[in-house]
Amino acid sequence: SNNFPKLSFCKYLTKKTTTKYYGDNNFTVFESINKEIILVYSICHCSILFYDIEHDILLNNIKEAHKAQITNFRHVRDKNNNRDLLLSISDTIKNIKIWDIKNYNCILNIEKTYYDGFLFSACFLIDEINKKGYIISVNYNSEPLKIFNLEGKNIRKINNCEDQSYMVDSYYNSYRS
Repeated sequence: SNNFPKLSFCKYLTKKTTTKYYGDNNFTVFESINKEIILVYSICHCSILFYDIEHDILLNNIKEAHKAQITNFRHVRDKNNNRDLLLSISDTIKNIKIWDIKNYNCILNIEKTYYDGFLFSACFLIDEINKKGYIISVNYNSEPLKIFNLEGKNIRKINNCEDQSYMVDSYYNSYRS
């Protein structure tokens, strides 16, 4: 079938983004609670940039957001608290930070999530029924997956020592019967 949409290049949004490897979610794009289409990416000096795609403007630049290069991002709409949350990772120092997009404040800083290796991936898991949020993280050096609550407390470990893990993700099915 030749029913493919025709795509055309519009413009460069940035030439400054940096990442050290092809990993999961080196940037993220989402529609905010305020209906803005936001691109989030990092640049040198460990900064996080928030770019409004529709209005072609830089919304904010959090300088020195981490102490080492930022390698991953995840977004979630926290419906329980009517806010957008951004998760950022610095893999070499095993650091996870959670940001409230409304005011660009860091609301959680989990340092040294693992003892060895690299923090390869992390994601949100929101339980809308019980109104709780979690962070799941993975380290490829045979340490277990870890589950943190949104206060930063490690509440559970999932042992995965048999294999190396490089990515963790969650899926939300909005269908309700």
